[in-house]
Amino acid sequence: MISLVFSWAFRRPAPGERIHSVLLLSPTLTKAFSDINMIFVERPELRPYFSANQEAVDPVERQRLLAIAGYIGDVAEMCIAVETVLPHLKGDWDDHFNLLYRNSPALRQWWAAMGHLYPEEVKRALTGPSLRPKKWPAPPSSSDLSPGTGGGTTDGSRVSESA
Repeated sequence: MISLVFSWAFRRPAPGERIHSVLLLSPTLTKAFSDINMIFVERPELRPYFSANQEAVDPVERQRLLAIAGYIGDVAEMCIAVETVLPHLKGDWDDHFNLLYRNSPALRQWWAAMGHLYPEEVKRALTGPSLRPKKWPAPPSSSDLSPGTGGGTTDGSRVSESA
């Protein structure tokens, strides 16, 4: 898995190698998160399968979702690997992965089948509890999202409170 790929970078590095490892992996992790985001930009119809507990009926779509879930699991493993080099980041990504896990039947199904292959820390990141829970803002009310009402403008942008 990803652990094997990154094992060289995360062995007990010499002092100068630690910085080198971080510099190599930072763009890799950024690209991985960008790739996840692009899945939902390019295929917005897939988002409810990871954000609204929607289940796929079509077997081909189900396989596609399981593949995406596997990629998300691999990215979670990368984050755990980075935490070993940068311990001050421990738990930073837990809430994000747990949100996806709680809202995705495909991710939960994939984990049930494949989770035994991953380090225990990946389970923590996906299933919780977070090592560093974040306070999430209250979701916006429907009036905040409606153009022309509740502080919005007719084009949907926000106006300042002083205006």
